Amino acid sequence: MSVDSAEFAHEMDQIEEARNLDIAATRADLAATLRAAGEHLEHADRLTAALGERQLYDTDYADSAAGPDAERWIADAARDIRAAHRIITSLP
Repeated sequence: MSVDSAEFAHEMDQIEEARNLDIAATRADLAATLRAAGEHLEHADRLTAALGERQLYDTDYADSAAGPDAERWIADAARDIRAAHRIITSLP
């Protein structure tokens, strides 16, 4: 193997290693995003149920939940999170 070939092989190995690290980091980021989306979805589902029952105990949302569009907004947000979940889980 010539010196040029050895340098090229070493450079290709470094590129491949960097690529593998990037893929691993991206997968970790996607997993964290998916976990966060799942938590938001669970919260949105609980909040939607509370709005449907007209029993809202979460004081952080008491003001916004009193608005006329709150239930629709929460349902839309839950739908968007579910769509994001489907997209993220379909990635290779």
